[in-house]
Amino acid sequence: MGRNGSVGPRWAEWAELPHRAITVHRHGGLYHAASVYHLVPSALQRSIVSVLDIIPLELPQYRQTGFKARTFFPQARWCRGVVVLSQHTAQRVHSVLGVPEERIVVCPLPIIVPEKQPYPVDCCRIGDLPDVFVSSVIDVVADDPRKRVPWLLSAAIGLQEPGVPLVLIGSGTNSIHAENVIGLGRVCDAHLLDILGRSNCFLYTSAYEGQGLPPQESLAMGTPVVALRNSSLPEMLGPGALWVEEPVDGSLDQSTVVEDREHRVEQLVAEVLRLVCDPILRDAIGQAGRDFVGSFTAKRFQDTMSGFYDRMFDA
Repeated sequence: MGRNGSVGPRWAEWAELPHRAITVHRHGGLYHAASVYHLVPSALQRSIVSVLDIIPLELPQYRQTGFKARTFFPQARWCRGVVVLSQHTAQRVHSVLGVPEERIVVCPLPIIVPEKQPYPVDCCRIGDLPDVFVSSVIDVVADDPRKRVPWLLSAAIGLQEPGVPLVLIGSGTNSIHAENVIGLGRVCDAHLLDILGRSNCFLYTSAYEGQGLPPQESLAMGTPVVALRNSSLPEMLGPGALWVEEPVDGSLDQSTVVEDREHRVEQLVAEVLRLVCDPILRDAIGQAGRDFVGSFTAKRFQDTMSGFYDRMFDA
């Protein structure tokens, strides 16, 4: 309980369960839960649930062995259907949670490919940016080890001598004071798209993604990506990325596999410089990526969900 008697966020799902159960049973019909934490145990047979990823069950640093996780995640097995964002997550939901493949649908979120627009008014006060730079989007306030902020900062040091600064966008990045890093903090959508479009490439060090919206948005602007090959990223970025292999153990612990981590960062820097120094390669990969993410349309999303609902209603 909070200091004022309110329920803390850790137990919010439990506190909301009675009200949610009443609402679901009063409504009748098929119920689509936004996550496993929104499921109603007494209505699983007529429920569809969205599972963005199963990070709490996959990565050691996130693994939750408490009663809450053991209660909610396995419930997906008894639902009428499960919606996931990627084929990678579909495979993991099948093998880890035991959901039959015929009850899983892959329905990635749509990516809007914008038309090129003029530079927006500098309402975000980001100032002038260099002609050559690499970008990345990350929320450092969330302190998410999966995003591997130290890897980004190490890559920035490796890019310093060639004269390629790393521009970081996202909550808390304006408080980062590191070599060769320009932290802009949060920016408006217009500036975000403008910065991604002007960037020579987008560097992404994440260890696990259910879909990977930031690099996909970069591709939508025609900017190629350099990333580690893991989780759903290969199927989500397609031909729009240059790849570095994920460390064998996939460790997020910065105190382990130091030599291997340094080697991966060197490889990331090398791939970034390939794109910076070769505009023909950069444009080719960027255009291929833009065309690829152009298939992630709102119509595709709507048609997939509509078809899945029809099939689940008839089940």
